[in-house]
Amino acid sequence: RQYQRRVRGTTFLLLPPRIQTMGGDRDEVTPVTPQMLEALEMFKKFDLDGDMFITRAEAQKVFVDMGYSQEDAASFLFPEADLNHDGKISFDEFYTFFKSEAK
Repeated sequence: RQYQRRVRGTTFLLLPPRIQTMGGDRDEVTPVTPQMLEALEMFKKFDLDGDMFITRAEAQKVFVDMGYSQEDAASFLFPEADLNHDGKISFDEFYTFFKSEAK
C-alpha cells in the first residue's frame, strides 16, 4: 500500500493507525523525507507478514537469508531497535534505530 500524498509539490506520508510515527495521532500527516522513505522500504523487507511490526522470527529469517547466523540476527537488531522491549519492532522504533545508524 502507498501511504503518500503529494500536495503542492510536497510529498506527505499518511500514517496508518499502526505506524503512528513521531508520537502523533492517527490523523497526523508527516512530511516525508528521503531518509524516511528509505527506512520504510527497508522496514517492509523485514515485515514479512505485513502487520507493521518486525518480530524476532522475521528479523532472523531475513538476516539468515542474507547469510548471517541466527545468533547474529538476534543480537544485532533487537537489543538496539526494540525500544519498549515488547518483542517486536514498530516502524517508529525502526525509524529511530535507522536514523541513529545513519549517523
